[in-house]
Amino acid sequence: MSGLGSYITLFALQVLVVLTLHGSAADVSWLNAARWLPYLVFGLVVGAIVDGRRRLPLMVASHRPQLVPTRAPIEALSRSLPRGG
Repeated sequence: MSGLGSYITLFALQVLVVLTLHGSAADVSWLNAARWLPYLVFGLVVGAIVDGRRRLPLMVASHRPQLVPTRAPIEALSRSLPRGG
């Protein structure tokens, strides 16, 4: 669903540039290029920093945010199950 929202935002920005700001096709292309600029800049900087570090702790740390959405449904399900004893 997040991808759909991103595409709607991109389309809305392009329409805004063309209709409200009276932009040209070149202006829309600059907008699209600017959308990818943070990935390029931060990707190069973070890539250079990561190259000097050990891989395993970095991989474990990068997978921790994935545990949060996975852990909540498991805990909710475990609370709803009857306990033996």
